[in-house]
Amino acid sequence: MEKTEIKKSVVDILYGLVPSSHENKEILEYVDLVDDLGMDSLSFISVVIEVESKFGVTVPDEMLQMDYFRNTSLIVELVDNIIDSNGMDNKEQENTHDKA
Repeated sequence: MEKTEIKKSVVDILYGLVPSSHENKEILEYVDLVDDLGMDSLSFISVVIEVESKFGVTVPDEMLQMDYFRNTSLIVELVDNIIDSNGMDNKEQENTHDKA
């Protein structure tokens, strides 16, 4: 999945979950979700759940911190890294099966 697709999906998720973002969807690409839009712990958990559901990923426990979800760019990088990591895991499993 391309980063531009991930970014669009993340913005859509945030638009639906962060109440103060309803004024202008485009600002979601540039603002700090905590400081500028007041994302609280409930909104944070909702974003994590929606991201995991939308992209079919699991956010590692060590990444379940608001600092990794402060803005759209950070979320996009996190999702992209998880997808890349999962792709590598799948390739390693395929190679193991091929050798057997």
